Amino acid sequence: MILLVGPPGAGKSTFCQQTILKNIELKPIIYVTTESASSKVADSLKQMGLGETLPHSLGFVDAFHKTIGLPSLARSDTVDASAQDLTSLDVAISSIS
Repeated sequence: MILLVGPPGAGKSTFCQQTILKNIELKPIIYVTTESASSKVADSLKQMGLGETLPHSLGFVDAFHKTIGLPSLARSDTVDASAQDLTSLDVAISSIS
C-alpha cells in the first residue's frame, strides 16, 4: 500500500497513473481518489494507453464525491467512501479487494 501526499502539481496523480500502467498485469490495483471522480481517473488512464483490463484488476474508491457532499455516478468498478472517516475508507477498500 502506498500513500502519496503533496501540494497540487507535485506529480501525485501522474505517479499513480504511471504505476498503474506498469503494474496492472502483476496484481490487482485499488485507486483511492480524493480530488476527482473515478471516471475522470479512468479516462485519464485510457488516454495514457490503458487498454481493457481484466475484471477486478483495477478498482476505485471514490472518496471525493461523498467527502464534499456531491452525488456520484454509479460504476461497477467503484465504491464510494468519505475521506473524513478512515473506517469508511477501510470498509470501501476491503469491499473492493
